[in-house]
Amino acid sequence: TRAIAGLTMEGALGALLTGLVILLFLRDWRSALVVVLNIPLALMGAVVALWMTGQTVNIMTLGGLALAIGILVDMSTVAIENIHTHLAQGRPIARSVADSGKEVALPLLVAMFCVLAVFVPSFFMEGAAKAMFIPLSLAVGFAMVASYLLASTFVPVISTWLIRAHRPEEVEGATKRRISFARFQSSYKSALQRVVRLRWLVVGAYVVAAGLVIVFVGRRLG
Repeated sequence: TRAIAGLTMEGALGALLTGLVILLFLRDWRSALVVVLNIPLALMGAVVALWMTGQTVNIMTLGGLALAIGILVDMSTVAIENIHTHLAQGRPIARSVADSGKEVALPLLVAMFCVLAVFVPSFFMEGAAKAMFIPLSLAVGFAMVASYLLASTFVPVISTWLIRAHRPEEVEGATKRRISFARFQSSYKSALQRVVRLRWLVVGAYVVAAGLVIVFVGRRLG
């Protein structure tokens, strides 16, 4: 009962905070609504997948779903933000949604695989640890997959219905912000190029630092 209550609280907090962030930066309640709707749908999709794989609703699966909430909102948030980036260029909503979906599909897929890779070792555990952590890993994995599918299907469709094209003054303001951000990108690019030219020095320094941490800190972990 406490696990279900905790999952409900996590979902509510995730929806509230994500909606507030979207309102703060994009100033569009419709976009916030699209992102918030993605949370319960992704969780329900994960529950269906857990049922299909023979898992039950227990503390570990509910814990996995609660853990996934903070990650799964990223998918729809990125999709919505990129749609507004295209709208800020004066494009119609349908074209913005279509072009945005093509741009974010692969990056979101790679990000999802990176998160799922963290939970792969649980399938190689043995004994009680395996029985406990595989349900948790499956819950997180199914929630992430459901969120990705929704970000690629539900979010574009509902965005086409709900989100409005930007007004001319909004496009003009966005253009000024893009020019300002372009200056930051240029300086960051220059710094990054200098670092890349010293790649072996950077990698060597990282390896030495990691080794020192392992030797001096790792021994004290117990």
